[in-house]
Amino acid sequence: MSRSRQIAAMAAVAVVFVAAVLRGQGYAENPPLNADEYDWAWTGLSLLQQHVPTGWTGLWDAYGHWRVFVWQGNQYALVTPYLDHPPLFSLLVGGFGWIAGERTLTDVSLSVIRLVPMGLSLLVLGLAYRLAQATLGMWVARISILLLAFSPATVELARITESEALLTVWLVAALLALNRLQKRSEDRYAIGLLLASCALAPLTKVPGVAVGFAAAGVLFSWWRPRLALAAVLASIAGILLFAAYGAVLDFGVFRQIWSAQADRHSGFSAGYELLRGGLDDWYWGLGIVGLGALATRGGGAARLVAWPVLAYVAVITLTANADLAGRYDWYRIPIYPCIYIGAGFLIAELARGVRRFAPNPEDILSGRLGHSVVVLASLEACNVAGVFESAGTYAVIQ
Repeated sequence: MSRSRQIAAMAAVAVVFVAAVLRGQGYAENPPLNADEYDWAWTGLSLLQQHVPTGWTGLWDAYGHWRVFVWQGNQYALVTPYLDHPPLFSLLVGGFGWIAGERTLTDVSLSVIRLVPMGLSLLVLGLAYRLAQATLGMWVARISILLLAFSPATVELARITESEALLTVWLVAALLALNRLQKRSEDRYAIGLLLASCALAPLTKVPGVAVGFAAAGVLFSWWRPRLALAAVLASIAGILLFAAYGAVLDFGVFRQIWSAQADRHSGFSAGYELLRGGLDDWYWGLGIVGLGALATRGGGAARLVAWPVLAYVAVITLTANADLAGRYDWYRIPIYPCIYIGAGFLIAELARGVRRFAPNPEDILSGRLGHSVVVLASLEACNVAGVFESAGTYAVIQ
């Protein structure tokens, strides 16, 4: 291995290590408890041990039966069988808790179950780095990985035990598979990874169908309609497997619950609220602008980084409650890698513009510094104005 590769590898290990340390600082106390976190663990533990899931729900009226469980000063409406969500993430969290010695509802602790999303977030760091490097180059990858690793927003969200943490893995894995298929159109490993990700995403959470539809859009743009159809069918297969799971447990309850879930959809502003809700994070806004710039440029990078965000936002728009989409930060977790890659792209382009028009030493020594500064300031003013004018006007210095 060359010296430059050794340095790059050491730097990558250092970034992941520091990211892990940041995520581990007070992770059991910050952020405060979200009752859903216990729910995933309870559902998984009961499914593994009693083979019927028991969990906390806010849809107790739709179930028609529940029992009140009081723990640590909070009341939870427990139902059996629990059918609010698909079981894959519950099995992961409950299985991890079981390995750690948790057996009952009161055994569950945030100090154990929050290690699952933290570990998944570190995996996503590596996957997102590879995606950014493959689509937009090394510098964009380096900037993006630093943002993902150290941004306060991503550090805090990485500690929350929510199924979106696993959904992010399936989305980025599918995009890496697509990137490989772009270079090797008949790569069986890439096809297998793609279809598995499309099927497992809705078994993690129903909005995971966005993975299949995003992949289908990319594949259709490459005029690969058969594989695009396979991606959609894989997502549908994931939904059908969830329905079969519900039918085995209690199809009547399953139908009632998902009718109630559908009734929670209010209007079509959830996608807008999802994007607007992240604007407290400065890098999030920068990333949206960067993705807009990528979309106007076109090409493979735009399809693999910008289109999945559009697909996910579209699914949230059609399925989610607008109030919850804006209020629940973890709804945004799956698209953070793409958003931050967009931010990394924009920062790299702006830096390239600065380097290109920066004064050289001869200008400084010959007294032409004033002219160079005026040129640089003018160009950068146009540059920034163009960037923030709209996603449809790409005025970043090429």
